[in-house]
Amino acid sequence: MGYKIEHTSKVFRVSRPKLDRYATLISCGDIMEGKVPLSKLIQIRGIKMLITGGWGTGAGGWDAVDAIEAIPLQLYKGSLEPIEYGKHWDEVREGKRQRCYNGMKITIGSAEYVLTGPSYHFSPVEVDIQAKLSL
Repeated sequence: MGYKIEHTSKVFRVSRPKLDRYATLISCGDIMEGKVPLSKLIQIRGIKMLITGGWGTGAGGWDAVDAIEAIPLQLYKGSLEPIEYGKHWDEVREGKRQRCYNGMKITIGSAEYVLTGPSYHFSPVEVDIQAKLSL
């Protein structure tokens, strides 16, 4: 049984080196603490995002990573009140919020952001397989 991508996920295919670099930026521990180093904020197609997790085979490297959009607090116009990690998960347990990062307020560098939107899913483009098929 594989990992199920939510229908709201946006899928990107990236090179294996780029996927491995994104995996070094996984921020779930930093998000838990409420403070993420600015160096972990990435921007793709004009969208600022944080890598929230990933999985792989162990010896074979990373199979995929997921990310979520990070919007500066002053630009956030979502329907959820931005709240910190602890209160956010209290509301999840109480059934007041979905089990995800949406609406979570965090500090990235020295600025406040809100995590929001669909998840972004990054998986590798298998260049070697494509090359073999074209021979």
